[in-house]
Order: sequence, then structure tokens, then C-alpha cells
Amino acid sequence: MCVAQNMAYAEMYITSATIIRRFPDMRLWDTTKRDMEYVHDYFGGMTRHENGRPGLKVKIGKTM
Repeated sequence: MCVAQNMAYAEMYITSATIIRRFPDMRLWDTTKRDMEYVHDYFGGMTRHENGRPGLKVKIGKTM
């Protein structure tokens, strides 16, 4: 087991919260539920890339 695993999780939570707080208008864009499914987990989750789909995409800014 990694000695700094708990610290790494804490940093991920802090980073995620900071991004969500700074960009409250962030929305999924051109993304399906299948695009967000985990396929591999090599430390960081990896989403599938198939048929030219780029995977998870977000749009930051005001939506009209």
C-alpha cells in the first residue's frame, strides 16, 4: 500500500472542488453516458475512445 495514498486522495478532492467552485457554469457538452464509463484504471480513470468520439468534454461559460 502506498504511504501517501490518503494525501493523494485529499489533493484530488481539493483539486476537484476548486475546479467546480471556480467554474460553476461548467456543463457536459456532446457527451453521452457511455463516454463517461471507466474502461481502465491505471492510477487515473481512462474513458473509452471509439468511432472517433473524443470521450468526456465540458464547456465552460454561460449557456444560453
